[in-house]
Amino acid sequence: MKTSAFAVLLAATASVAATPAAAQEEGPNFTGVRFEARAGWDSFGGRIAMTDPDDTDETITVSSSRDKLGYGAELGYDVQLGPIVVGAYAGVDNSSSATCLEIAGDDLGCLESGRNLYAGARAGVVVAGNLLVYGRGGYSRGRYSLAYDDDVDAGASPVWVIADTAGGYHYGGGLEMAFTPNLYGRVEYVRTRYDRLETVNPVDDDLAVGIRTRRNQVTAGLGLRF
Repeated sequence: MKTSAFAVLLAATASVAATPAAAQEEGPNFTGVRFEARAGWDSFGGRIAMTDPDDTDETITVSSSRDKLGYGAELGYDVQLGPIVVGAYAGVDNSSSATCLEIAGDDLGCLESGRNLYAGARAGVVVAGNLLVYGRGGYSRGRYSLAYDDDVDAGASPVWVIADTAGGYHYGGGLEMAFTPNLYGRVEYVRTRYDRLETVNPVDDDLAVGIRTRRNQVTAGLGLRF
């Protein structure tokens, strides 16, 4: 009789212990490969330091930015260790935003962004069971162009066009919510600073220009975890 009672108690204890584990396995988990589409606010701009065409001993510095819709996609892999989540990611985005700056007199410089490639790592903490609060950071490489027209009133084509890519770094953070074990959504902010590019006008080597670009993004994403 005592043996039977002990067996029943042991079985009940095992059942109670297994219930939270089963519930945890069925609930959202932030481990695995993920893929997402993303879109949102993208502000691209820069600072241009250029030799004054009228006085080569002087430098003119101007800066501006332009807001536009950005879009892209990201692939990543995360591992959840208790409430802690760590992972790596890579992605691409584009906004095609352009901003034109009056540099000197009739001179006009139009700075336009192109595609941006990036990769990095992130780490965060799971709260409320299905909400991840995280920070992220890594390397970026963006494409952009500068079209410089030395006489806008004349209606001539730009005499100087710079098209190049620049490396840099990005950092930011966000919130990610697991709607189901396989479907999630996120909102995040990321700031990117690209390295300075210096070049000389091929038409007039007395004119040098330095370009330092930056990007601010607030995006929403919807993705699948496998």
